[in-house]
Amino acid sequence: MLKTAYKDDAMGENSLWQSGDWFFHHDNAPAHTALSVRQFLTKNGMTPVSHPPYSPDLAPCDFFLFPRMKRDMKGKNDGGAVKHLKR
Repeated sequence: MLKTAYKDDAMGENSLWQSGDWFFHHDNAPAHTALSVRQFLTKNGMTPVSHPPYSPDLAPCDFFLFPRMKRDMKGKNDGGAVKHLKR
């Protein structure tokens, strides 16, 4: 996609790619941690920025909002959702 957006200059002489003055950050999805991706990063001298997989700073809703909602909703299922899904 980057090459489509920037045509042939995406990784050309005038790009940030050539300067080496940038960091690569991804979300640890399997597509980003595949062997071929890791080999590409190593071959091109790129070091991904690591982060903890379950950091409250990165996904606060996972640690505050969602558990609270789940707790508050526990035992309050009247079957309405299942009824609507069966339509």
